[in-house]
Amino acid sequence: MKRNGSCLIAALAVAVAACGAGERPAPRVGLPGTVAVSFQDALGEMFVLEGIELLVDGRIVVACSGKGALDARSTVFLYRGSADPGEHEIALRLSYRGQGQGIFSYLSGYRFEVKSSHTVEVLPAGLRAVRATAYERGDPATPLEERPQIRFEETSRDERPSGAIGCPGSKG
Repeated sequence: MKRNGSCLIAALAVAVAACGAGERPAPRVGLPGTVAVSFQDALGEMFVLEGIELLVDGRIVVACSGKGALDARSTVFLYRGSADPGEHEIALRLSYRGQGQGIFSYLSGYRFEVKSSHTVEVLPAGLRAVRATAYERGDPATPLEERPQIRFEETSRDERPSGAIGCPGSKG
């Protein structure tokens, strides 16, 4: 009887190990934390911001567009909301139009879609602040369509906005 019991335990251990292979770790438990996302447009004058979409875990939480350019040259606080402890994906989609004058007037016909995502870990009852910055990568030899990029930086420091949270105002 003892021999059959140890065989059964060994078989059960192998089955549990095989079934558990490839599974994701159990989600963290605890009080929800907070995710805060800010954005700054640091691209050059030849890129005019016309649209912003912010997604958290694949769900659009902010969608902005304006009749003119969206003014995000200074930091704009796009979103602040609660999130269960664990990993969350922050994705940003930006729409730009080219702007040029003189021999560079052809830029006005260009449209640019810039997309990037970042995974953040939210701790129970913690804050995860993410600052997204649109910037121009490369040099004058870099193809125009490869220049707009998005960089994400994380902090646990609370940067509470003094104004409203959401879409930046339009200018122009």
